[in-house]
Amino acid sequence: MTKLVPNKIIVRGRNRKAFFLDPSEIERIVTRSYLKSTAEGASCGDSKITYVFTPCGMKIVTHQLIKQWEQQLEPYRVFLRVRQSCIINKDQIKSVDLSDSAMRIELASGTIIDVSRGYLDDVKKALSL
Repeated sequence: MTKLVPNKIIVRGRNRKAFFLDPSEIERIVTRSYLKSTAEGASCGDSKITYVFTPCGMKIVTHQLIKQWEQQLEPYRVFLRVRQSCIINKDQIKSVDLSDSAMRIELASGTIIDVSRGYLDDVKKALSL
């Protein structure tokens, strides 16, 4: 379960350990199925296991739907859903490669995220592109 407290996001890991993170300490949140899809070619955003990645490389395993994460993070206004299975922190964007029908985002850590077609227009608008 994730809760909001002033200026901190409480992330409860699978091992019952709680992490108190500033929004800037979250680079991206992805579902387990997203991580598998990068190798296997399929993706689904309904996995109850999600991974919270920090810019320093820490990965926290949680039991929360990506939809729940999106709702919890909405007040911070720096998070952006780019795929059914992935939310990124806009402040962690290093570069954007944009063509007519595709977008690829590189995060500060070097991670590359392909924006899905279903989210492309919303992402362009959010990034003023």
